Amino acid sequence: MTEDLFKNFVEENRVDFESYQQDSQEMWMEIQKGIEQPVRPLWQSWVKVAAALVILAFSATGVLIHQQQGRLPLELREAENHYYTIIATKLEIVNENHDEVDDLIWEDLDLLDQAYAELKRDLKEKVDNEEVVQAMIENYRAKLEILDQILDEIENKEDETVEGLGI
Repeated sequence: MTEDLFKNFVEENRVDFESYQQDSQEMWMEIQKGIEQPVRPLWQSWVKVAAALVILAFSATGVLIHQQQGRLPLELREAENHYYTIIATKLEIVNENHDEVDDLIWEDLDLLDQAYAELKRDLKEKVDNEEVVQAMIENYRAKLEILDQILDEIENKEDETVEGLGI
C-alpha cells in the first residue's frame, strides 16, 4: 500500500522532478572545494630528486663498467657482474622506501662509489695489480652489506608497524 502511494506521488509530480537540472561542472567544483588537498613537505621532493640522482649515478657507473670490462682482469669482471646486479636490485628496493633511509647512509654509499672510482683509476695504471682488484671487490661487498642492513631495518620497521596494528 505504501509503495502504491509513493508510486502515485512520483507519477503525479514527475514534471517537478524532471524540471530541475544541475550543472555537473558546478557540482564537481563544489565537491573539489570540500576535498582537502594534501600538502607535501618540501624535503620529500628533494629526497626523491636525490634518490633519482643516486640511481642515475649508479646506472652511469654500470655503463662505464660495461665499457671498460674488456680491459679489466677476469676476476674483477666476474665480481662486477655478480655484485652489480644484486646491488642494483637492492638499491631499487631501498629507493622505494627512501623515507626510512637516513641521509648519512646515502652519503656513505656515495663515498663508496667515489672510492671505487679512485680504485678504478689506480687499476688503469697497473691492470694486473691484485691488491687494487681485491679492494674493488671489497668495496662491492661493503656496499652490499650496507644495503642489506638498510633492508633489514626497513623490514623490521614494517614488522613493528604490522604488530602495532594488531594484524
